[in-house]
Amino acid sequence: MNQVMRENDSAIFKDQKKLAPTYIPRNLLHREEQIQELNKIYRPGLNNIHESYLQVVRVVGPVGSGKTCTVTWFKHIIQDIADRQQLPLKVIYVNCKSMARNPRSLYKIIYEKATGKNKQNYSREEFLTQLISHLKETKKYIFIILDDIDYLLATTENNLHDGGVVYDLSRLNELTPGEPDNVLGLILVGREGLTEYLVPCEKSSLGLLKIKLSAYDRNQLREIIARRSRIAFKTDCVSKAVLDYVADLSAGRQTNPGDCRFALDLLYFSGIKADQSLSSKITLEHVRSVYSVNLHGPSVEVFKQLGTDYHIVIWAIIHALEGAKANAYKDLHAVNDYCRAECEEKDRPPLSYSKVREIIIELDMLEVVLYKKGKGVGIAGTSLKKLKQKLKTMEKLQ
Repeated sequence: MNQVMRENDSAIFKDQKKLAPTYIPRNLLHREEQIQELNKIYRPGLNNIHESYLQVVRVVGPVGSGKTCTVTWFKHIIQDIADRQQLPLKVIYVNCKSMARNPRSLYKIIYEKATGKNKQNYSREEFLTQLISHLKETKKYIFIILDDIDYLLATTENNLHDGGVVYDLSRLNELTPGEPDNVLGLILVGREGLTEYLVPCEKSSLGLLKIKLSAYDRNQLREIIARRSRIAFKTDCVSKAVLDYVADLSAGRQTNPGDCRFALDLLYFSGIKADQSLSSKITLEHVRSVYSVNLHGPSVEVFKQLGTDYHIVIWAIIHALEGAKANAYKDLHAVNDYCRAECEEKDRPPLSYSKVREIIIELDMLEVVLYKKGKGVGIAGTSLKKLKQKLKTMEKLQ
């Protein structure tokens, strides 16, 4: 079966979207404490918005630990409070992985969301100065949340002396020294090691406010997937034994144990497997079959967002490594040659070397491939055969 059947034809699914990483549940389990911490930090500023100053907070944690859900929940809380109190505040959320390719594009997005104006000819610095000018003139305020900020930092070459995105945004108050800020808060969301991409002046700008999310334990995962399964699957399609097994597998992985995205993907693919076999319920054997393929790398939702260029680069890496059986890595120039051949085969314009390198760095961030400076690109945590199977499966689902 080449495509996922429509939900109304499915004996298993009630609403597949409820298993997507982008779905934000009404009740966020096991992250109430972190949301309360954010509330304690920023609520005083809301209560006295005209005298508030910018506060920067990092929200960090491993893959699948609920970072996006946590800050999205807090975004709704902040905006709801502002609306009820009739405060001129707008919360701006930007996913740096999917929306911003470089600092200028990020500042353009923030500017346009804050002002409602579309400007193409501003420089990187002008977007920020014009943003603050607009906020001062209109007496409005913004709150910025940057999700997957480490993704942007890793793919952007910062000036070693002047810093980059973190430096620019954490020091917006210096554009109007001595005055209260019209930027109430800045939340930077990423993995624990995001500071490794920062130069010293940026690290000093961050301050000490950090909220760390730990990986979910087995019982927490079990509770989350049980609640999600009730709204994603039809009645009696998922047994307690299946939920227990999925929680055990997800919590016991050697790589990223406790990854909730992995658990949801495992449930999702098991449901697809059950539908394909015309079963009326998900069995343990369906879960075993899906798990044996090794759900390596990004989630279904991430793969859907990658696009054709990324698939071309992944195939090029696979073919390059297949031709270098004695080496764990292949240099980027060789991969670029394979990309050129892939583009010709698919009748697409060739990708530039810089574009191929940029995509490889992004794929490394997503844990699809392993990129080492001076060595090249390789594969970690799976075999070439299994990665090919995963890629083919994903392409069929699109």
